Amino acid sequence: MYTENGFRFALVSWYGRADEVYADRGGRVSFVDVTDMPIDEFLTDVPEILLYNYQHVLLVDENFCTFPSIHVGGIEYQNGTLYVADSRK
Repeated sequence: MYTENGFRFALVSWYGRADEVYADRGGRVSFVDVTDMPIDEFLTDVPEILLYNYQHVLLVDENFCTFPSIHVGGIEYQNGTLYVADSRK
């Protein structure tokens, strides 16, 4: 969970798989706005929310080139930095 300016976001990583011919499309992180989703300790009384706002972010290097065949296997946001694990290595 990531919080910024009073908004809460769930971060989701995903990537293109080689066996689906998407490996050259790089990896992405999606930021899903879950600010209006109440969360209790056991997630017992979560109302249905019909619309979530989200934004996909393509992971690129300093030259704005994608990372081919990256396997975005994990993400961590800490102190203003987003860490992305390439779990194929």
